[in-house]
Amino acid sequence: MVLERSAAVSTETPTFIDVFVEPCEAAQDGLVLRFMLAGPAPRSIEAVRYEDDHGRKGLWRVRGALDPEGKSTEGARAVLVQDSGAGTSMLIEGGTHGLVLELDGAIVRVAYLLLAEDTETA
Repeated sequence: MVLERSAAVSTETPTFIDVFVEPCEAAQDGLVLRFMLAGPAPRSIEAVRYEDDHGRKGLWRVRGALDPEGKSTEGARAVLVQDSGAGTSMLIEGGTHGLVLELDGAIVRVAYLLLAEDTETA
């Protein structure tokens, strides 16, 4: 008896995004992460809806830090990625020293953000 199987074989190579963060306030030992893209290429953003560990929530200004103190910055990027725990998530990354988030005078440093895929960004 011969069983026939029909399977579509993808010839596309998965595309990955690497996150490199040098040792800094946001990541004491630095970090390197790799995510598989789950949507279009990364796009520049200036703000993200977020709630920090102190319960401050809102549309935070977000920038990528280029130095350990977060004084020199560049634009942050948002991209949909595969997340083994949640399926698809929104990755916010930027800068060699993580992210700088600002809301109403509060400043928060994080290495990156992995949020719900429908998170508001601007």
